[in-house]
Amino acid sequence: MKLEAVYNIDTDKICYLLRKGIGGLFILSASIKVLAADYMIDLIFTLMPTGWIGWMSEGLLLTGLLVLITVEILLGILLLRGIWLAMVLSATILFFTLMIFLNGYQWWSNASDCGCLGGWISISPEVTTVKTFVLLVMTVYLKFMNQGFGRFNNLSTNQ
Repeated sequence: MKLEAVYNIDTDKICYLLRKGIGGLFILSASIKVLAADYMIDLIFTLMPTGWIGWMSEGLLLTGLLVLITVEILLGILLLRGIWLAMVLSATILFFTLMIFLNGYQWWSNASDCGCLGGWISISPEVTTVKTFVLLVMTVYLKFMNQGFGRFNNLSTNQ
């Protein structure tokens, strides 16, 4: 018996909403980081051991932060539009995996704020690690469905 027959689930709509939600979250997160760039640089300097970033100037850190923000915005736009979806989902999985390690380090170092939403909304690294893991699982599901393993493999169409 099919899952949608039992629960009356439209998997296409679930995938569409997941894709739009993750894309929107990327854009929201990046926008808030742009508005709180000074806060983000201060957070990086406090969290990272001085041996890791002591050689970096504030300008170099700002450049790295802008690259991160640009990647988030690009992933968000591409997810919202459904462009190059297979490649974008792979990049999103990689991005979330890296963020889980970063958030895990913040959790381990007893940071009080992850900085993922700038200084505007304070979220603990524990919550952020769980949130990022859930987003990773959702993205893996989307990747699975997009590659045709599921019956619904046409996620890139605008609905």
